[in-house]
Amino acid sequence: MLIKGSTLNAKQREQVRAAFVHRHTVENGQRFAEGCTLCHYRGDSLTGKTLAEWHAYHVPETTDDQWIADHAFHFVRDGSRLHARRNVAERAQTLAGG
Repeated sequence: MLIKGSTLNAKQREQVRAAFVHRHTVENGQRFAEGCTLCHYRGDSLTGKTLAEWHAYHVPETTDDQWIADHAFHFVRDGSRLHARRNVAERAQTLAGG
């Protein structure tokens, strides 16, 4: 069952934060201490751009709350836990009525 992030309860939100550790948000504990997570993943060796050019290009980091609200997540039918085999965050606006 696909649930929009904006309608998740507190327990579901914690499950999402624990499962999606590579989300590019400012509060994410997995991010690099030296600054922008996206710039550290890419670097100029992979893109041919300098770090400053890449930083100006990519989508800016957001907050956990905004990232969760912008996505929808696959949970088992009763909503008690994330679905083990459907482990992608879908864009919420692509859902019907989104």
